[in-house]
Amino acid sequence: MFALGVPQALVWGAYDNFVPRPIVEKYVGVATQTGDSVRLVIIPGVGHFDTASPKTSAWSSVNAAIQWLLNGKSPQ
Repeated sequence: MFALGVPQALVWGAYDNFVPRPIVEKYVGVATQTGDSVRLVIIPGVGHFDTASPKTSAWSSVNAAIQWLLNGKSPQ
C-alpha cells in the first residue's frame, strides 16, 4: 500500500453496521505505517448515516474532524 500523502479523518459511528470497525481500524493502521496522517474519530451511540447530518448529535465531532483537516487543530 502506498501513502496517499494527504491528512485523513475517518468519522465512524460506533453503531455503524455497514462498515465493520475492524476494517476501519486496519486501514488506519496501514495508512499510518505508510506515513499518512490519519485520525479515527469514533462517535458513541450513532450509526452510519448519523455522521452525515448536521442535525444529529454526531455533528460536533464531524465538525471537529473537518477543522482538524483544514487547519490542524480541533475547534475550541
